[in-house]
Amino acid sequence: MHISKLQLFLVACGLSVGTAASALESLPDNALAAVTGEGIALVLEDFRFQMRNTGYIEQIGTDPGVGAGYQRGDLRWYGLTVSGAGGAGGLGWNGEACGHSLCPLSLTGATIAPFDNPYLLRVFDKTGFDFQNTEVTKTVLEMVGPTASDPYRWSFWGEIEAGKSGATNNGLLQSQALINGRPVVDDTVRESTYVVTTKDSTTTTTVTSCGFACTQYTAETTTETTEETYVNNVLVSTSQVTTTTTTSGSGGGGCSGFGTPRTCTTTNSTSTPGPTSFTEETVRRGTLFRLFQNQDDADRSVGMTFNIALSGDFRFSLAQTAASGDALGVVPEFDNGTGTGDAPGLIFRNVNSWIPMGQLFYQSLILDDNVPGSGAGGDGNFVIELTRLPNRDNAYNDFYSLPGLNGGTGEGCVDARYQGASCGYQRTERPSRYHETHGFIRWGDWYPGNGANCGAAGTLCNSSAATDDGFIFIKATEASTFTATATQPDTSGNYNDPPPTLTRTRTGLSAVNLGDGRIEGLLIQHLKITSLGAGP
Repeated sequence: MHISKLQLFLVACGLSVGTAASALESLPDNALAAVTGEGIALVLEDFRFQMRNTGYIEQIGTDPGVGAGYQRGDLRWYGLTVSGAGGAGGLGWNGEACGHSLCPLSLTGATIAPFDNPYLLRVFDKTGFDFQNTEVTKTVLEMVGPTASDPYRWSFWGEIEAGKSGATNNGLLQSQALINGRPVVDDTVRESTYVVTTKDSTTTTTVTSCGFACTQYTAETTTETTEETYVNNVLVSTSQVTTTTTTSGSGGGGCSGFGTPRTCTTTNSTSTPGPTSFTEETVRRGTLFRLFQNQDDADRSVGMTFNIALSGDFRFSLAQTAASGDALGVVPEFDNGTGTGDAPGLIFRNVNSWIPMGQLFYQSLILDDNVPGSGAGGDGNFVIELTRLPNRDNAYNDFYSLPGLNGGTGEGCVDARYQGASCGYQRTERPSRYHETHGFIRWGDWYPGNGANCGAAGTLCNSSAATDDGFIFIKATEASTFTATATQPDTSGNYNDPPPTLTRTRTGLSAVNLGDGRIEGLLIQHLKITSLGAGP
């Protein structure tokens, strides 16, 4: 019996084809033939989700064993909210007015997935390499996120209750966190393009007699011109043209020898790389979740991949007003300032991140509860693992995205402009697959090349008190100003030993900017997170 992709898709969604309980009817073959298979679209416009400010999700700790050296901790996340990004008319957790983009709550809904760029749940056949080093094509269930949406706001407030024993509470830490952004990121991809022109010609010269001491020649030249276009040093297209020309005249025409008639054949080949042009293209990436059967023969369980895209501003704050209470489960009155420039806490501005977690079909995310516990069913601990990259050349070549000879089919990285010399692992002009396996996290909007020095006025990088970009600490409204101190090696001289240290101090600060940060070429070969209980 043949099971169609549509049926497989509906089963994966928890819908049984032809089952009365699901209120669906099985489709005949002629109806299935008319189905295009784009998937199920999910549109989220004017969307808002909000828990009560006292409603929570909690994680309960266990009492540690005697002499363990640490305390029990209980965690709660309150008031989980998704709302619009509009700043005007925003609120704090207690309903106090707060009208800027770093406030926890807004009064508007969010366009998370517009009708023309929705979330899309679909089934597709995808090709990749399995654990056995073989190229395979398998059916994959995927949820494709939008690549265009308005920014919106995720927020919650939380508390950590530490040292609890029975009904006694020994410590309480309350905080709020929010993200004002969207699960979409723009990446600038730089491409180089050049054309290598190769001309292979063959000339056949025929010499004949035209009388006493008289010769004449006829030369026919066939030229095959090949143009190879390389993008990021990878061959992407080839074109070929053949032309024939004929010349004649008196004499031998360069065909040496004695007697007539005679024939000479000569060949010539030239290869000329043309100039390189560079272009920059903005590639927009959204989130992508895929579900498939793991292709490891030792474990045929369900595997997942998750490409994480996120851009926007982040805020984490502990600051509360003097009037705020400090009681378990009571909504604090957080200090939110009067604008983004004085909203207290640790702020990350202009964040862009793209993190690929897993690759079809040789690296996947798996969930496991197989952690030893005190009871027969375990103790509730879990494992989240991004499986180890298999020791297979196809997986390595795909994962590291090394451009090879003839469009990636050859060994190593060969650049035709340098007559076959190895160019190693490229730092720029990488193949497109590189940007699918390598991620990045960028804090702040500075990019290398904007300037060699910052300058005293901060015109080429962030000033020490800037609050609109990068890593920022902002003091609480009721707190006094603070002093910031930074140390760095003195690189102004030629030191054989470790250089002396330079120290810079700024006083009377309400905010301090620590600059911008970059993680580029993020490649996760293996990741394993295991939760462990504190109890015996």
